[in-house]
Amino acid sequence: MTVKWIMGQKMFSGLPVRSKGTVLSTEIRPKAATVSLSGPKLFLERLNPSQIQPFAVLEEHEAERPGIYRNKALTIDLPDGINVTSINPKSVQVKLMRSPSAKPRKVGQTPQ
Repeated sequence: MTVKWIMGQKMFSGLPVRSKGTVLSTEIRPKAATVSLSGPKLFLERLNPSQIQPFAVLEEHEAERPGIYRNKALTIDLPDGINVTSINPKSVQVKLMRSPSAKPRKVGQTPQ
């Protein structure tokens, strides 16, 4: 017996954009994204917006260096069988900042 899935599409708006790969404070612009997904209709109906988290991936050399990083592509980890049809915006600006309470330390110095 072969199971034939009924395919569908679903759009999620106003999803908060996050960053991955840094412990620094972040400010992301724009702050929200709209995502269109496709896949088996049954799976799409069961998806909760909290399961769909668009994020900007920072490269290792960026992750610990405060600064402004432009055009960071957005990506989303999704369950198997669900695909991103579109994401708007496609990229964001990520500003990395040291926490005001963080004290600068010398290389090799351990935090107290």
